[in-house]
Amino acid sequence: MFMSAIDLTGEVRVELLSRDREFIATAPIGWDDVEGTVYSAFVALAPLTGYADLPGYELVFNIVAADDGGPITTYHDGSETRHLLSERTLRRQVRSLILKLVGLLIDEAEPPLVSMVTHNAGLPPAALNKYYDVCSIFTAKGYRAGKSDVWHGQHIWMMERQAEHSPPQTY
Repeated sequence: MFMSAIDLTGEVRVELLSRDREFIATAPIGWDDVEGTVYSAFVALAPLTGYADLPGYELVFNIVAADDGGPITTYHDGSETRHLLSERTLRRQVRSLILKLVGLLIDEAEPPLVSMVTHNAGLPPAALNKYYDVCSIFTAKGYRAGKSDVWHGQHIWMMERQAEHSPPQTY
């Protein structure tokens, strides 16, 4: 049975890792002591090739399930995690945690250009809200963020850091 690692204050331990222009943030969200599985929120900014002079990144986020010696399983949308996060309050806490991890990585990496693509095709509109929430974080941090056309059922967003506005010069 899933047991939450998020206490009543909403505090969790966050791990930030970076190397070779890749940035990862993880935080434990719970465990299943019967199955011996540990669940974590996972967010990564990984470099993409082909962005010419402007290094681009891809943003991914999911929930990772791992146990001793077994395969690692990733969950990418609510239809996959509803059996774990059965309580609405817990789903909101995990979503809030993932959004905080996104903000931490933006501050850490300061990526100039970021793309984000839904892992699963054909998601219903309600499932896309978390992606719009991610775009809001980028916008609040000075990025221009928006959604592009759907490609083979997958939704795509692009976020570009805006140049800081310098004060007008007087002569």
